[in-house]
Amino acid sequence: GTEGWRSRCVQLHDDTGDNAGEEPDIICVYLGKNDTYFKWSTIGKASDIHFDTLIQDTGSGVSYAVPQNTAEAYAVMIDKLVRRYPNADVYCFTMLPHRPMSSVSLAIMANMNEIVRTVAGHYGLFLVELGDIGVTTEESVFNHYMMDVLHPNSNGHAAIASAFLQAVRAHTPEPTPTPTPTPTPDIMEAVRLLQSVVNGVAEPSEALPGAADILMEIRNIK
Repeated sequence: GTEGWRSRCVQLHDDTGDNAGEEPDIICVYLGKNDTYFKWSTIGKASDIHFDTLIQDTGSGVSYAVPQNTAEAYAVMIDKLVRRYPNADVYCFTMLPHRPMSSVSLAIMANMNEIVRTVAGHYGLFLVELGDIGVTTEESVFNHYMMDVLHPNSNGHAAIASAFLQAVRAHTPEPTPTPTPTPTPDIMEAVRLLQSVVNGVAEPSEALPGAADILMEIRNIK
């Protein structure tokens, strides 16, 4: 696409006004589907991505070689994204199938998915495998999830969202349960029990064991 579209992929907000200082916690990247359908001849391969020559980081600045195919462009885009948003968890999505899906189309989509996996793996990003959500090219199944040959309908979006949430849960540690505080022995209760004996309100055999237990607990804590 144009430089403007490429810039939008790595600059998610203008950082002014209400957006000033806002940084995303999570970023979802689902890019490459149009390339598999319209520009399949320029996708390239995961093996085309040579990160050390494509991306030059001198320590004082970063420069990029001009991408020659989708594989290289995807790598450059992700590199810029993780540099711009270093604190965000980035989730990269593999492709949904499209129709018609010939053996050639299947190979092209598999190739694009391998590009996504390779780049995500290189940067240690999270992967959402959309091939596992139940969308197939069988007509009735495909029509249930897709509004046209490329774009998901509400059912498709729901399935994608479900896969994303599962991935988030899989990579989000369970919160540490807050321990139940141990009740602190109440010394005033011990005093009350002793006073009840002194005042003749309670029998020693009833009150003194309880007071003794409380005083022993306090002693053990100290």
